[in-house]
Amino acid sequence: MNRPSEELLHKTLENRATAAEAASVAEWLATDSGQAWASRYIGRDFDRREACGDCEQAEVDSERIFTRIKSTLTRGRRRRILFRVAAVVIPVVLVLGVALRLDRQVGGIFSAAEYDEFVVDRGRRTQCLFQDGSIAYLNSESKIIYPVKFGLFERRIRLEGEAYFKVEHNTRRPFIVEFEGGEIRVLGTSFNVKA
Repeated sequence: MNRPSEELLHKTLENRATAAEAASVAEWLATDSGQAWASRYIGRDFDRREACGDCEQAEVDSERIFTRIKSTLTRGRRRRILFRVAAVVIPVVLVLGVALRLDRQVGGIFSAAEYDEFVVDRGRRTQCLFQDGSIAYLNSESKIIYPVKFGLFERRIRLEGEAYFKVEHNTRRPFIVEFEGGEIRVLGTSFNVKA
């Protein structure tokens, strides 16, 4: 059998030949001359690898690789811990920030509320309008003490004398009128108090 061309042999070894071409090359490789060629071809590949053996057989610096792996794992652990801490700290900071802002706007939630005092002279009558829309009509010689801003959970004032109240309805924050001897708690109505 005739020896195939070098081009056909390489084409077959690189798996680019047709089935008929590959069959003819396989038939030739089964002969003595074909086996001798294959032996030289494989030996030439081996010789090439031996020539480049220095780069393939270089010693691996396992200590350096182990150190890099350890540092990568440590960084990963630190990141996970940092994310867990952030998952706890960030919501707490946000809640505190919102609470402090709300305290500044509403007043008196976390700090002592500021109070104002309104006194009506003898022979006069007047009215006092609160920030929630409630109104107190004060009679002569009456005194009312009220917060500049009502608290988050209640609307509390102190009365000495007589007043008629028209209270805005709010089921979440009752309106409380303190006077000597008791207090009145309402959610929204009109009433008169003489203390």
